[in-house]
Amino acid sequence: MQKPQPPQLSIAGISLVGGNLFEQQFILKLRVQNPNDFDLQLSGLHYKLELGGQEFVTGQSNQSVTVKRLGSDVLEVEAYIKLFELIKQAKAMAVNGKVPYRLTGEALVGESGWRLPFDRKGEYDLAPLERLKGFQMLPGS
Repeated sequence: MQKPQPPQLSIAGISLVGGNLFEQQFILKLRVQNPNDFDLQLSGLHYKLELGGQEFVTGQSNQSVTVKRLGSDVLEVEAYIKLFELIKQAKAMAVNGKVPYRLTGEALVGESGWRLPFDRKGEYDLAPLERLKGFQMLPGS
């Protein structure tokens, strides 16, 4: 088998699913596109997501997914961020409705051990996270 081209990953969605005083839990929906003319079996990935030029979350997943040749699929991964960092970033990003993002990392391919790097830049609409704007940790903050 020839060495595959790296998959193309982009943000398909971000959902706040829980949290407590110390950290918030998100589900990142990552669209995985396979540019190869054969099915691509991913056995996991390492990723880093930057929003507005600042690191938002890093993580890894051991989920397996087979992306059909020249096709795409959506992979959901958990992400955690400390509440203080979330508030700080939400305030900085709340100025306009969209924020630039950069998604980087490595996709792990099947049992071959190949690590395929990916790097994607784009914009994400913050409308689903709008409710964070009204949250204030301290008066006047």
